[in-house]
Amino acid sequence: MNVLVQSALAVVKNHAAAKNYPEFVADKAMCGVDCGDFGHSKEELKNIIDVAASWIDGEVSKQLKAPLQCTGLNPHFSLTMDKGTPGRETNQATTIVFNDEGKRIAVPVGSPAVYQTNDDNTAITGAYANQLASSSIMLVKKTYELETDELSYCQGIVADGQYQSAGFRDELKRLLPFDFDVDPVLDTFFSILWDPGHFSDLAFTDVREGKLETRKNSFQGSSRGQMFLEPPSTLENICQSCKWLPNLLM
Repeated sequence: MNVLVQSALAVVKNHAAAKNYPEFVADKAMCGVDCGDFGHSKEELKNIIDVAASWIDGEVSKQLKAPLQCTGLNPHFSLTMDKGTPGRETNQATTIVFNDEGKRIAVPVGSPAVYQTNDDNTAITGAYANQLASSSIMLVKKTYELETDELSYCQGIVADGQYQSAGFRDELKRLLPFDFDVDPVLDTFFSILWDPGHFSDLAFTDVREGKLETRKNSFQGSSRGQMFLEPPSTLENICQSCKWLPNLLM
């Protein structure tokens, strides 16, 4: 069984399809490795991955619940999420980020469907800002069996423009066990940050399309969500210092 698990994980690490799993097993068998007589079908791959994911979730749960020796408190973690339509269904993927032995790691939590229909199939819901926030927090809470007070160690949300709305932020404030009324300072520092990948993509896309002034203004305003103030010359200085930029964006 150990050989089959290693083969399944190799398929995942190589970003291969499930149909390649029997080939990975066959390669080991041709090299003289005893692979047994069962579990060689591509249908077995899903079962192995489900078991591996369940074990990983258990290890992450232990990590989040174990107090740090230096403080006696549970470790802090952050979340990042995004939704997309890789196939016929729109999903919202959530990832949890925390430090493990001094090294920051990201672990996928899950990717539940965004849209649901009511009982008589007359309405579709699920993509409102407050529903997206609730979906991610409840997913983390259920997957890692966290108590409500343990959610207070969530100290950051990193996401792109669709998550920058007031509705998303207000729902997070309602779900996370922070008393913003008693301690207004918490409200000051509670923010949802733009993830660097999406923000950089927007910036360089506008540069390529000749919209430098638009991007400079959005650094100061909120044309693409609630951004932080930046010097208006930041992007222009970056572009001028990168002599290779015009060739890259051709």
